[in-house]
Amino acid sequence: MASHSNYWYEITSEKEWTLADFALRMGELHPRLKEENALEIACGSLPEQTRLSVITFNYRSLDELGLPLTMSSLLVIPFAGGCFSAPRLVLENRATQAADKSGPTHQWNICTVHALSNSVLVSPDLMSFGASVDRPICYCHGALAARNTVDAAIAAQTILMNRKLTDAPLPVYNTGHSQGGFDALAVHRYMETAATPEECRMLPLVKSYCASGPYAPDVLTEVVSPREKYLYGAYMVLNVMSYLHYRKDCLPAGLSVSDFLTPAAHELGIEQLIACKEHSNTELVKTVVSALGTRTTALFIEDACKPGGYLYGILMEAYRKERQIDGWKPQKPIWFYHAKHDECVVVECMYAAREAFAGCPNVVFEEDEAAPDAMVHKYSGGAYHRRILLGNWF
Repeated sequence: MASHSNYWYEITSEKEWTLADFALRMGELHPRLKEENALEIACGSLPEQTRLSVITFNYRSLDELGLPLTMSSLLVIPFAGGCFSAPRLVLENRATQAADKSGPTHQWNICTVHALSNSVLVSPDLMSFGASVDRPICYCHGALAARNTVDAAIAAQTILMNRKLTDAPLPVYNTGHSQGGFDALAVHRYMETAATPEECRMLPLVKSYCASGPYAPDVLTEVVSPREKYLYGAYMVLNVMSYLHYRKDCLPAGLSVSDFLTPAAHELGIEQLIACKEHSNTELVKTVVSALGTRTTALFIEDACKPGGYLYGILMEAYRKERQIDGWKPQKPIWFYHAKHDECVVVECMYAAREAFAGCPNVVFEEDEAAPDAMVHKYSGGAYHRRILLGNWF
């Protein structure tokens, strides 16, 4: 347990990896990284005796009510040739999942490969299953996740300085895919519009990368409403409840999300399933679909996908309040990448951002028309990180 400038953290695990073993593990977890020899090229730029310290740690933040929250994060520190010389910190934003209630749940996401670019990698749990060792919260929210993520990055910088690896906070490159792209954008906005001078000192943001984002929730809902299975599986089960828990001002007085659930949904225990940390997002969706099917009318007392409906209107109001692309012109560079035929986070989300950020010369948009298989969303995550890695864009 340690602190630096009053930033608290607690190391919960630490393991040393050789370069070869680390690269092998990344290749096993994320086969797409082997395409275009991304792993081989990255490893070839580092000395063979490079080792990587893979750490999990707890840190302090606040929940949506401003109450203290203990959260967790992954930290990967490279030692190229046995020495620390990383010039940057790469911050990965992602929704996380958990299988136990007692501690952090970290699967090596594909972004962890950026530790092979001689970068410190920080990947905090966000507001999802496993987000807190204090109490569970069901899903990500951009503005709230931004504050939690900033706290994680500052704690990581503190660890580096307490270990005498650096005298000052490292420059930060902020990145995310899908929901993580939405939260990366929220972090960028927070740092430009709400951060304190001390937060700006501890998290010197350089650039953000958002892939399959910015996950504009109202745009996504409007576009995929006709595709009920996508709206149900990827969005509605988790978000309808969590957004309205977070945006209580959108609900009429005296009403809760529970009031909109069908008797079958109540019997299945939807609220309890979403509120606990025992199930991953995928497991939750499978549980609900196997019991109720894919029709949202089996879950809600009215068709939540139907424009003009009462519940749909409440959702859209909540989603628009949670957008990250309104009333703000980014000052530091942002690169948006999107697969054109993405079946999950549709390209219209990026079009909305392009319109909102029109006239910002430092905001770049790239639309990828490649579609090698049916799951373009999965492809876009791998393609995005390979492009960054192979392009030496940091």
